Amino acid sequence: MDGFVEDLIEEHMYLVNIIAHRYKNASNGLGFNDLVQEGSIGLITAVDYYDPTYGTKFSSYAGIWIKQSMTDALTSKSRVLRLPSHIVYNKFRIQKFKDQFLATNNFEPDVDMISKSLVIDRHLVIQILDLQTDKCGLTELDFEDQNSEDMLEVVEQDDNFDFVIKGMKRLSTKEQIVLALKFNLMSKI
Repeated sequence: MDGFVEDLIEEHMYLVNIIAHRYKNASNGLGFNDLVQEGSIGLITAVDYYDPTYGTKFSSYAGIWIKQSMTDALTSKSRVLRLPSHIVYNKFRIQKFKDQFLATNNFEPDVDMISKSLVIDRHLVIQILDLQTDKCGLTELDFEDQNSEDMLEVVEQDDNFDFVIKGMKRLSTKEQIVLALKFNLMSKI
């Protein structure tokens, strides 16, 4: 039986790759190889639970398990802050709709169009679109490769300091405190 299971997994690895290619653009930092690995776990789970007496093709059944495994990985591993799975699912739906709409109409749909077409509450669409932009209030400054001392030097320049303080005011109190403690700005705000 083990040889049969291994053959079944090897024969259907192409399905994992196909589904991983669909999700790779929306992976938010989760690499393609990680998606394939998560999909392989879903494929193995599908092999364990598959019952041919129901009359379902194995590839159809396995596709559901592979997608579920990849979606779970995207919701739990690809972001610093974990998002609920229904938000990630709606995020994928919105992004797919926006891409298709842009391709056919040569302009991006507005919030109301997305809401009506996908039957999602308007406020939820707005929240999900805000999640996609990953706003932090400091969009004009690039601090990715900077350490705390470099950040403090940039912030202490008069023209940048006002900008940073304005950006920090847009954040919640907890986020302001975290940034201020991280970059030694408690005395500056």
